[in-house]
Amino acid sequence: MQIEKKYKYVITNYFTLNRMSGKTILVIGANKGWAPTPWATFIILRQLTLGIGLAIVQRLAVISSKDTIILGCRDKEKGLDAIQLLRAICNTKAHLDVVCIDIESEASVQAAAKEVREKHKRLDVLVNNAAIALLEKDADIRDVYGKVFASNVGGVISTCEAFLPLMRDTSADARIIQVSSARGSLTRIAEGKMPPARVVSYGASKAALNCATLELVRREENRNVLFQMVSPGHCRTDFNNNTGKKDPLDGALVVEKLLLEERDNGRPCGMWEIEGDNTEPQLVPW
Repeated sequence: MQIEKKYKYVITNYFTLNRMSGKTILVIGANKGWAPTPWATFIILRQLTLGIGLAIVQRLAVISSKDTIILGCRDKEKGLDAIQLLRAICNTKAHLDVVCIDIESEASVQAAAKEVREKHKRLDVLVNNAAIALLEKDADIRDVYGKVFASNVGGVISTCEAFLPLMRDTSADARIIQVSSARGSLTRIAEGKMPPARVVSYGASKAALNCATLELVRREENRNVLFQMVSPGHCRTDFNNNTGKKDPLDGALVVEKLLLEERDNGRPCGMWEIEGDNTEPQLVPW
C-alpha cells in the first residue's frame, strides 16, 4: 500500500493544543484509523476500514501528543495495523491502543466498556461512527430495515448507554458525537434539496438516530454530557465504493471543530456540517 502523508489540517495554535491535552479518546470502527492521547477518552465508533473514522483519528492524532486515542475494532489485528498506518502517515506521538468491539453484539459492547474502565480508568469523548448500509433492490425489505436499524440505531444507542456511566464518573468535559448524515434531514428531503436515495433505510436510520440521541440529551443524569450530531458529507470511502466527491479529511473537520471548541460557547445540540466555502460548522435542519 502506498502511504500518502497528509498534514494540511495540523493545528499549531498553542491554546488549541493546550485544550486537547490529557484526554482519553476511543475510536470505535478504526481498523484503518488513529491513536490515543491523555487529553480525553475519545471514542469514535465505526467499523472502519478506510473512511471517516480513520480520517477523524488522523486529525486528532496530530494535534496533541498527550492524548490517548483508543481504536475500537471488531478485529484487534486490523486495529494494530491501523495504528502502524497512522504512525507512518503522520508520525504521531499520541498514545494509541485497541479495544475489540462489535456494536451489533451487546456482549461485545459491555466487554469493551469494562475493558476501557479497567485499563484506561476514564473516558472523555465518544464518537459513534458505526453504521451499515444494505442494498434494497430485490431484497427482503423487512429484513433490510431490521438489520440497518438494529445496527445504526440500536447498536449506537446501546454503545452510548454502556459508556455513559464511565464518562459521567470520570470526565469533567464529557462529549458524545454521533456521526449522522444529511440524508436524515427530513426538512431537506421534503424541500427536495436531497437527490433520491438509493438506500432509503440508511437515511431513515440516521433520522431515527438523531431522535434517539435527543432523548438521551433530555435525561437528567446526562446534563453534564455534551451531545452533538454531524454530517461529514459525501466523502470518498470504502463505505460508498469511493464514489463520494469529498476528501474524508474534509468530512472529518466538523468533528475536530466541535471537539476543540469551548464547552460554554452557546452552540445548541444539533446536526452540524462543513460544506462548500464554510470553515465553521453550520446547522443542518432536522
